[in-house]
Amino acid sequence: MLLGRSQPAPSMGLGALLLLCAHLMGYGLGAVLTKRIVARAGHRAVIPCPGLSDNSAPGGYIINKLSWRCHGRKGCPVADEKGRLVDYEARTARIHGKGSRLDLDRASWSLVIAPVEAADSGHYSCSFNSQADRHVKLAVLGEWAAPARAAWSTTRPGPRGIHGKGSRLDLDRASWSLVIAPVEAADSGHYSCSFNSQADRHVKLAVLDVPSRPGRPVVIKHLSRRVELSWAPSFQTNNSPIEHYLIQTRLGEAGRWPSLEAAQQTSGAESSANVSGLAPFTVYTFRVVSINGLGHSPPSEPSYPVMTLRERPGEAPTLTYARNQSSESLEVGWQPPSRASLHGEFTGYRLSHRRAEPGHRLGPVTSIELRDVTAKTYLIERLEAYTRYKITLQVKNPDGLGPPASITAVTDEGVPSRPENVTFSDVSDRSLTVTWIPPRRPRGLLLGHTVYWAAQGGPTGSHRLTSPDLRVFTVEQLEPDQEYRVWLKAFTRVGEGNSSLPVRTRTDVSGPSAPVITDISCPSDTVIHLRWRRPDIFYGTVDLYHVLYRHGERWDFVHRMVPMKSDQIHNSINLPNLTSGEIYEVRIQGVTLSRLTRNKIHKGQQSVSRKVRLEPGCAEIQPFSTWTQRGRHALAAAELAGILAGCLGVMVIVIVTVLWR
Repeated sequence: MLLGRSQPAPSMGLGALLLLCAHLMGYGLGAVLTKRIVARAGHRAVIPCPGLSDNSAPGGYIINKLSWRCHGRKGCPVADEKGRLVDYEARTARIHGKGSRLDLDRASWSLVIAPVEAADSGHYSCSFNSQADRHVKLAVLGEWAAPARAAWSTTRPGPRGIHGKGSRLDLDRASWSLVIAPVEAADSGHYSCSFNSQADRHVKLAVLDVPSRPGRPVVIKHLSRRVELSWAPSFQTNNSPIEHYLIQTRLGEAGRWPSLEAAQQTSGAESSANVSGLAPFTVYTFRVVSINGLGHSPPSEPSYPVMTLRERPGEAPTLTYARNQSSESLEVGWQPPSRASLHGEFTGYRLSHRRAEPGHRLGPVTSIELRDVTAKTYLIERLEAYTRYKITLQVKNPDGLGPPASITAVTDEGVPSRPENVTFSDVSDRSLTVTWIPPRRPRGLLLGHTVYWAAQGGPTGSHRLTSPDLRVFTVEQLEPDQEYRVWLKAFTRVGEGNSSLPVRTRTDVSGPSAPVITDISCPSDTVIHLRWRRPDIFYGTVDLYHVLYRHGERWDFVHRMVPMKSDQIHNSINLPNLTSGEIYEVRIQGVTLSRLTRNKIHKGQQSVSRKVRLEPGCAEIQPFSTWTQRGRHALAAAELAGILAGCLGVMVIVIVTVLWR
């Protein structure tokens, strides 16, 4: 029997296996004599090069050029018409004769004829580098001819003989061996060789390889933390017995499998095992890998998903608070345990409470079943005032109750419940109007409400309303374009109750601060060129500008709207068709569009007035022609004196008229 090792793929290197046909195997190696080489017909003749092959260390020479020739005769069977056999030059060997039987052994620089025939007897010459020809005489014993017929076949299923997969099959004509390269595990089996009229000779080939994949694992039994698996062993061990198995466990039905290093190893080659350390009420899938002396097989098909059995919950909920809501009620809050600790379907809670006054006997237990699994608070009612209670909470699943969590609390004299239906009835840029409904359970005489408000990240403001019937309040002096949170608390003699659910809103934008006029020039005697800078303070964006201008003694300004891009800092405009020589007063006002009310605008502050006489070169005379600036509502001293003098004159005329009558 012949053993071979399969190769994973041709790209990883070719593994070749030679199957030797009996009575054709065996190389006849000619004896190396000084002048005469003897070989048996049908065998392999190796003719050494005198001075090289008979040297103790032929590798010590540096061979640049070498030639083999037939010497002193014509019609050399293995040579070409010029008597050339093999030439070697520039690291390349060239076969001139019958290449099917000739070769050059580059380790010893010997001429190889395989198989050798009786007609090959004669003289051969070898020359290398600049040395003279060295002569060798070959004597072939006996007569031999290639078999008229040689055939390889196999008893295993698949293609027969050399007519199989030609990419992997070949025939070694020197030894008549069958060559399979690369050999695969499926090539294992019986092969037979026959030649001429001889009977078949049989050879058994066993290829070593990793085993085939085992069968899909089946769950035989499953508990809350353990499952029992069974599977079919690998159908093909590929001439290497199974040593053990690796069981990979995956959480859920999809996702990545753990590495083989993290897999559970069986104690032997048995095709069943227990997998422990699992979590209750959890879905798992499993697969198996076979291991033999050559490595691991491909993994099996994954098992069908299996869910482990339930257990009682393993973790108690976390009680976060227990506070009085009135003289007859306590509110309890909690956080549920982790989902991994539920160990089954989450069916709710069991809430229990009993009197626990120091120095007194414990009262009877009252239990409440809570089926709302999303609940995180509960109001315990119909309690006694000023009484201490012990409250216990447990998680439930179909298998039972989990460990308890306990807390104590004392009922109070009584405070109102939270106000309800808190809404905004009006929102402007600097005020909010809020309305609400008083608490359903005042738990005493309701004295009023406290309104709280706070901007995001800002301080909290409040205002106490001492009229219990008041249900509307306006919060003023707010910042524009800010998000505010508003909530209320009702209060009694005992104190404030719980806060209402907070409501949020954003105040409207407001008008920007005053722009700054940076330049006034006159491109012509009828045009004013105006440049200004965006206001330093604005809310959201500055959507447009109003350019206000007037001339002479006119009281009203001419308004001109200028839309602008929100990110534009410097702006400019030309005011055409003006009267030459007139003195013009110009102002700029930013405008922001309301975000809450359609078609509503918020006008900003007006810039400081600038006056200029419209004449050529006004930019240069502007410092001399620009009038003294004053506020929007300020009056000059001379104007005020004139008004007062006029009023006094009118009064004198009226008095004189009355006295004269």
